[in-house]
Amino acid sequence: MQLEFSELKTHVIEAGLYKRVHVKYLVHFTGVILGIIGSVFMFSFTQNVYIHALNGIFLGFVLVQAAMLGHDLSHQQVFKNKKYNRFCAAIMWGLFGGLSEAGWYEKHNAHHKHVNQDGLDPDLGVPFIFSEKQVSKKSVFVRNIIQPHQHVLFFLILPFAYSTMVLWSIRTVFSSFTLKNIFDAFLIIGHFVLLIYVPLMFLPFWTFVVFSLTMFFTIGVYMGISFAPNHKGEDVLPRDEEHTWIHQIILTRNIKYSPFTFYFFGGLDLQIEHHLFPDMPRYNYHKAQKFVKAYCAINNLSYHETTWLESMREIYTSLKENRV
Repeated sequence: MQLEFSELKTHVIEAGLYKRVHVKYLVHFTGVILGIIGSVFMFSFTQNVYIHALNGIFLGFVLVQAAMLGHDLSHQQVFKNKKYNRFCAAIMWGLFGGLSEAGWYEKHNAHHKHVNQDGLDPDLGVPFIFSEKQVSKKSVFVRNIIQPHQHVLFFLILPFAYSTMVLWSIRTVFSSFTLKNIFDAFLIIGHFVLLIYVPLMFLPFWTFVVFSLTMFFTIGVYMGISFAPNHKGEDVLPRDEEHTWIHQIILTRNIKYSPFTFYFFGGLDLQIEHHLFPDMPRYNYHKAQKFVKAYCAINNLSYHETTWLESMREIYTSLKENRV
């Protein structure tokens, strides 16, 4: 049977899966706001360092959930109006996440356009991670010290993932003084002013440091374990090969759906459906999944679905065997 993506998309549109679900997104946003309020309340409630270590973990979780909402807004999933989506996305990424929406949007679109394609997918550029082809051109230190241990280093650097994204965002917004970059810079500055000023109003300095470190590390780990299972350890398409919509399926990994994994990973567990229908409200991904699975079965396409723990094992094995 001839493969036609338009046929598959027609089926999901006719099933009403592109219908907006504003109430669910409003509930999500309300949960984020209540989580932030709860974290701020703990500042005034106690100065106990152990409680605020836990508070940092909690707020880190909440802020990643805010970023996941920003992700959906950038993908045009929430409102019909593109400008509303991008404006609200900038608020979620900048004011809630301390990151550049404009920079992320450009980088993430390149990832969607060239998923797992060598030299074209920016998400393949992970520090200390090299393919066999890449490592042959690196220094003796990289070949003999870094690369043999990259399967361990990958997991060790996850706590620092958010910090590197913040630095990248700062470089992005100050690289050129466009109106969008200025707006993003204003939001990022506001984010960190609040993130420093509000806790220090209530907490001793070293308690603030513990709170901040646990929050930063939690955001890094949470983002890492949410994004890494989607493509890491999957096949990499050579730069000179044509990238088609079929690669959105066969170079992508899904985590087996459950209500818990869906909400915990912000819909990124159903990554195949996300790559096929990036502007579809994420709350309809699990409904679209049956159409995609059926289509893959009819057309003899590989549909990779596994548990989260198994995805981590696959990533570990791939890195250890020098396949990235």
